[in-house]
Amino acid sequence: MNRISTLAILCTALAGGAAQASELGAQFGNEFQSAYYVPTSGGFGLTGDWLHSSRHDDDDQTAGLGLTFSLPLGSALLTAGAKAEYIDVAGHDEWALPIGGRVDLGLGNSFGVFAQAYGASGGMASGTLHSYVDSEIGARFVPIKPLALTVGYRYNRVEFDNGRDNRTLADGPYIGAALRF
Repeated sequence: MNRISTLAILCTALAGGAAQASELGAQFGNEFQSAYYVPTSGGFGLTGDWLHSSRHDDDDQTAGLGLTFSLPLGSALLTAGAKAEYIDVAGHDEWALPIGGRVDLGLGNSFGVFAQAYGASGGMASGTLHSYVDSEIGARFVPIKPLALTVGYRYNRVEFDNGRDNRTLADGPYIGAALRF
């Protein structure tokens, strides 16, 4: 009987995550583009992100999948999580396990502000990767559901043990669009 209860609880948790409200969007900044998927309601959720940078001669990019837990508090959504991030930068193919969080504050039905930051140090990174930081702050306007328009500032930096291959992949403002469902 205990196994059946455990299985029922697990299935309920997974089914709830599959029906979770989410946002799928893209960002366009000077010398960087990104795509993302984030949950927009409470509970456990999955995230996904991809960032491409043309700031350097190499075709630098990162891609990640994450697991989060979000807690709604009034009009705010507080999220903590961890990601597995693949980093293809300056000829290095590395992995990092950044931890971090997100705060999303709704300001009525049409406006919102948000901030997020994730980071990993050498102990949470592979090979010669010394540190990884990805952060952003922004505002959202929903002119008609499910469309959301975003503006913000994004900073993404990768540092290696040798110091000479360090790269800032994103450091500047962006505009974006997303579908919220």
